[in-house]
Amino acid sequence: MGTAAVGAAALGVAVGAGSLVPHGAAAQSEATAKVPKTLYTGFGPKTEFPAPAVNQASALITTLPSTWNYTTGVVVVGTGGAGLAAAIGALEQGANVILLEKAATYGGTSSLSGAGIYAPGSDIERAAGINRAESDILDYINACGGGEADDALVIPYLTQVNTWVNHLNTISTLNYGVSSTGNSYNKPGALFTKGDRLADTNGAGTLGGSGVMKALEAIVASKGATFMYNTPATALYQNAAGTIVGVAATSNGSTISISATKGVILCAGGFGWNLDMLQNFMRGPMDISNEVPTNTGDGILLGMAAGGYLRNMNNAQWETQYGPSNPTNSVNGSITGGEGKPGAIVVNRYGKRFMDESSVDTTRTMHWWSSDTTIEGFVNYPAYTITDSKHRSLYSLAGVAPGTTAPSWISQSNTLEGIAILLGIDPVQFPITVSTFNGYATTGLDPDFHRGQSVPDLGSGDTTRTDLVNPCLGPISTPPFFGVQIHPGMRNTMGGLRHNANGQVLDRNGNPIPGLYAAGNNSGSLFGAAYPSGGASIGSATTFGWYAGTMAGSS
Repeated sequence: MGTAAVGAAALGVAVGAGSLVPHGAAAQSEATAKVPKTLYTGFGPKTEFPAPAVNQASALITTLPSTWNYTTGVVVVGTGGAGLAAAIGALEQGANVILLEKAATYGGTSSLSGAGIYAPGSDIERAAGINRAESDILDYINACGGGEADDALVIPYLTQVNTWVNHLNTISTLNYGVSSTGNSYNKPGALFTKGDRLADTNGAGTLGGSGVMKALEAIVASKGATFMYNTPATALYQNAAGTIVGVAATSNGSTISISATKGVILCAGGFGWNLDMLQNFMRGPMDISNEVPTNTGDGILLGMAAGGYLRNMNNAQWETQYGPSNPTNSVNGSITGGEGKPGAIVVNRYGKRFMDESSVDTTRTMHWWSSDTTIEGFVNYPAYTITDSKHRSLYSLAGVAPGTTAPSWISQSNTLEGIAILLGIDPVQFPITVSTFNGYATTGLDPDFHRGQSVPDLGSGDTTRTDLVNPCLGPISTPPFFGVQIHPGMRNTMGGLRHNANGQVLDRNGNPIPGLYAAGNNSGSLFGAAYPSGGASIGSATTFGWYAGTMAGSS
C-alpha cells in the first residue's frame, strides 16, 4: 500500500443558478430560472430540505471529555458502500469499530445503485482475455474528466481496486466478474464491448446495490463491529497535537462522545439534500437528486471544520430526469429511457436542439447550463422531449410504457405547432427544427450533434430496426405528437474532501490531518467531471474505504 504524491487541486468554484429572466415571448418566469426550492427524488417531492446534522460553527471540539461515553479503535461515519468497506479494512487489522448511521438502516445511496465496480486492467479482466495498456486506461479517464481527474489518486486506484475486488471475492459471498457493460464515453482508450464494469456473477447481476450492501454488512457484523443507527455525527474531537481523536453524535436526543484511538473515517455520502451547498457549488439548476434524503453533506462539513480541503465540488453524476413533470412522481427515469430512441427529439423553449439525445447522461445534462448574454439566463433550461405516435407505440416516454394511454401530464397534439404551444416552446421555430431533424433521419447523419455516430450512442438507439439508416434517428412525422418537460438531475454529488491514496484527509497545504480519513461521496471524486463507466462511484468508494480502514486500523 503506497502513499500517492499529493498534487495541487483546485477548490470547486461556486456557480449560482441565478435569477435573471430572459426577454421575449418565450421568457421563463423568475421562479423557474432559480434553483427550485422543491427537490424531487424516488422518495417523492420535498419542499423543505432536512437540516444538516452538523453545525459548522460547533463541528470541531478541542476540549476533550473527562469521560467518554464509548471508546473504540475506529469510528466510521456512514454505512453505505464506503463505510462498510472501511469497517472491513479496520476490523481485518484487529481494530474495534463503531459505525454511526444517521438513518434507521445501513446501505445509504449505495443500496440504490447497481453496485458494479469499475476495475479497468484488473486481474479479472485479464483472465477473461481483456488486456489493456495502463496508458490507454489513463488516456481514457483523463479525456473523460475534462482535465479535472486527479492522477495522484487515479494511478494508485488502478492497483488498489484490483487488490480490493480480488479480496472481496475471497472474503464474501460475492463473485465479481466481467460484465457486458462497456465504457460510457466515446474517448481515446475506451473499451466498448465489455470488461471495465465488474458485476457480481453469483446473482447473475441481479443483486443490485441492496444485495451487495447486505453481503458487506454481514461481513462487518460477523467480525463484531457495533452499529449505532439513528445516530448522526455532529462534531469531531481534536486534541492539542491536532489529531482527530473522537466523534460527538446525537443518540436518542442526547449528545454522546465516542473516543477513536486509531482514527475517524468519514463516509457520510454527498450533499444532494443540502440546498445551501447545491446553490453554492452546482453549475446551475439541479432539480432532482437520487441520493437518500439523509445526505446533507455532514461528512464534508465535519472535515471542513477540521481544516480539510475540498475538490471537485461542482461536479455530480448527472442524469437527465422527468421527476417534476410527473405529479405522482412514480417515475424517476433517466433520459436513456426514451430520448435516445428513434422518433424523439429534445429542444429548448426556443424550439432548438442543443444535444446529442443518445449520448451519455453526464454529457447531456451539462448542456442545460449554457448561458447567453442576450437572454440573460440559461438557454436550455427547462427543456422538452417530443415524440410522435410511432415512438409512443414502440418505446417508453418518461417511464410510461409503450402503447399505453398517455397520462394527462404528458401533453398531446395533432400538430407540431400545437404541441409546442402546449409546452411553451416557440411554435414557429419548432416545426423548422423538426423538418431539419427529419432530413437527418433520412440520411442517417446528424451534422449538428452526430447522434448515433458513436458506439456508446447505439446503446440508446434501436439496432433491431431495419427501416432506419441510423438506429438512433427516426423521423418525427406521425401524429399525434407527445411532449413532456425534462430536468437536470443527478444520482449523486461527486465533490467533497480531498484525500490521498490511503484515504487520509488533506489540508489546504496537502498535508494529512492526523486521525482523519474519508471515502465515498463525501470525498472529491478522483475522476473529475466525468463518470467514466458503470461502477465508478461504488468502485472508488469501496476501494478507498477499505484502504482507509486498513490504514486507520493498523495505526
